[in-house]
Amino acid sequence: MEAVRAMYLLGIAFAGTVQAETGRPALEEVVVTARRIEERLADVPLSVTVIGGVRLDEFAVTRWEDLTLPGIKIGPAGPLDVLSIRGIASGLNFGFEQSAPVFVDGVWFSSSRSSRSGLVDIERIEILKGPQPTHFGKNAIAGAFGVVTRKPQPEFEASLDAFYEFEHEETAITGVVNVPVSDTLAARVAARWRDLDGYMTNTAGGQRSPQQRDELARLALRWTPLDELVMDGKLEYSNNTTHGFYTQYVRCVPQAFATPRLLNPAYEDCRMDDARAFRYDRTAFGAALGIFDDPYRPGELFDNELLSGLVSGSWALSRDAELAFVIGYYDQDFHAQAKPDHSWNQRMLAAWEDSSRLFSQEVRVRSLQQGRWSWMVGAYHEQGTRDNAPFAQAALQAPANQAIVTNSLQDSNSWSVFGEAGVQVLDQLTLRLAARYTDASRDFEADRTVYQLSPNSTAPGPDPWSFAVPLTLTQSEYVETRQSDSDDKLTPAVTAEWRPAQGQFYYVSWREGFKAGGFNSFLSGPIDELAFGPESVDYLEAGLKLTLAEGAARLDIAVFDGDYDDLQVAVLDPVTGSSVVRNAATAESRGVDLAFDWAFLDGWQLGLSLGWLDATYGQFDDQACYLTPAQTIAQGCVRIGGAPLPPGATACIGNPGVVCAQDLSGFATSFAPEWSGTTSLEYRRALAAERLGLPLTIRARVDLMATDEFYTTVNGAPGSKQPSYAKLDARLALGSADGRWEVALVGRNLTDELYAVWYEPLVGAGPNTGYFATTARTRQLGLQLRVSY
Repeated sequence: MEAVRAMYLLGIAFAGTVQAETGRPALEEVVVTARRIEERLADVPLSVTVIGGVRLDEFAVTRWEDLTLPGIKIGPAGPLDVLSIRGIASGLNFGFEQSAPVFVDGVWFSSSRSSRSGLVDIERIEILKGPQPTHFGKNAIAGAFGVVTRKPQPEFEASLDAFYEFEHEETAITGVVNVPVSDTLAARVAARWRDLDGYMTNTAGGQRSPQQRDELARLALRWTPLDELVMDGKLEYSNNTTHGFYTQYVRCVPQAFATPRLLNPAYEDCRMDDARAFRYDRTAFGAALGIFDDPYRPGELFDNELLSGLVSGSWALSRDAELAFVIGYYDQDFHAQAKPDHSWNQRMLAAWEDSSRLFSQEVRVRSLQQGRWSWMVGAYHEQGTRDNAPFAQAALQAPANQAIVTNSLQDSNSWSVFGEAGVQVLDQLTLRLAARYTDASRDFEADRTVYQLSPNSTAPGPDPWSFAVPLTLTQSEYVETRQSDSDDKLTPAVTAEWRPAQGQFYYVSWREGFKAGGFNSFLSGPIDELAFGPESVDYLEAGLKLTLAEGAARLDIAVFDGDYDDLQVAVLDPVTGSSVVRNAATAESRGVDLAFDWAFLDGWQLGLSLGWLDATYGQFDDQACYLTPAQTIAQGCVRIGGAPLPPGATACIGNPGVVCAQDLSGFATSFAPEWSGTTSLEYRRALAAERLGLPLTIRARVDLMATDEFYTTVNGAPGSKQPSYAKLDARLALGSADGRWEVALVGRNLTDELYAVWYEPLVGAGPNTGYFATTARTRQLGLQLRVSY
């Protein structure tokens, strides 16, 4: 309680300082649905970051990775995406459901690649931090990314947004039409087409990459047959295709160039820049298995297709109660073709197929009265299917020389009941008790086939960097399995809300969180040990929300501490030495979040968001050692099984039959910078009409984001650490005062920072080689034209 008392004294002191400044313009009120009801952000006893749809539109944000926020990471990491809040994220496995999932209009999306579907006609994004046991689905154990789309309105409106970015030749065209069909029915159609030429150059072939194309369309309906009844329907389609990737070799050691058939120094410099070396040769060994057999594809492809829909509504049953429901469905298909070594040579090829379908229903009834008591009860049910067929081939590269074909199918069924009761104990104090009971079951069947690959000739291909020789395939292993598993959990929450004066809100909450178990879809390790259990968390958070200077300023501060148990992570089996997924780790995520907004002068607004984070593993045994450079015994890589070490050995890695691992207890989790923050300065001014013959408005905004260093992998490899960096975004716009048209100059990453979203050791190249980096976009400068009616 000392932290709560200190926050209260801080709030009183800050209020006394700023409230003396009167006559300032007021900030716009922020309304959210973080607790599945519309309410002011200042009244929500949660830490929530809100990104308005206007900001997304103005900066031409089309994908999640374009957002940079303190303590939050979302972006591509190979065939999967990272969704991390406060240093907690699910690992990169097709079988993991997300610790911080995406919810679109209240519908839960389990796959990390849901973030690749793009953003169009968005009202706002609400990022809820910490476990959400009551108001969202079963797996929001680290937080939730909530997307709220714009709904049809009773008045006609239409808009067209055209954006062209010069550096990377990006074109995005967005159109929206809202039509009142009748007095009770309105329709809204939104669509976006986007094309990106690429921001990296392939030194091997000269082409640009990644070449991206996004196609999104949505039809939304709103029907209000009665004043007490509102019904919404939505059908949405998106297709996101990427040809050529955004990876490059970095941080290589000299051995990588000295070893034949690893790297080609004529094309690969191993520096962090905007170049990569990639060559795809259809005549190489991969063609023997029919991989990459489409001549119109450049050899690297990500394709994500999503069809989704929902029906939702709210009905005021009486003056005292309201019923709300959401029925959702989606069908997502993902296909990828890649060379996991991302290189010039032809050592490795891989392909993935992953499809997921979900049908969910949720209903809740809540009180509407403003009296002493408030309540809410509800139920949730979902049925899902996931079909996964990752294919990995590592050929003519010791020690593998094999192709692995896997298939898995998982059917899941989950239901839960939940409720919340609040009582106003005193005029200023409210207590809330909440709980959710969840039951989740899964049926899983899978098979794995291993082929040994033998070349019919020992000679290399036409150059020393390629193998273009026929292959002999011999099946060496086939296993299959059928398994079932289930979890159930009661997750309670207690919240105290205190409003000692107008514009002052303090809260303390304790929450338990739960994430269901699953199966390792990579099928690595013993086939009968693919199941892993659920995760859980105990979370304590205290916060204050102050409205200052007669509405001209807002201050939010949250202090949090979460203890996570039984984290689903990949570890080494001490007997077989294979990588298996188990509940083998604990972690603590604690820190402070601060957000401050201030309209300090007429037309001027300042924003500040700052986060301090200490996210570390409490216990994490038997994690794989890092390989680049090879971790020594003195650095913590020790024998955990297998053959004994030779006498006097200083390194565990490299000894045949020895199983080596490290203990990461006390080490920082991935995507957990100690300090990160953003600051923004916005200016808006109306120009005198007589100057140009019509009323105009000029708008300018500058955003600066900075982050401390952080790791991107879970094994603490030095080469996986992203150094600290800062990004500058800016926008200058001139438009009509009535908002009918606007032309703007948009700049993103104007500091031209070269940084990576993700680092990973070179696949299949052995120790002491290097890393490949998923490179973020460099400087962008674009022109935007927006017209509306």
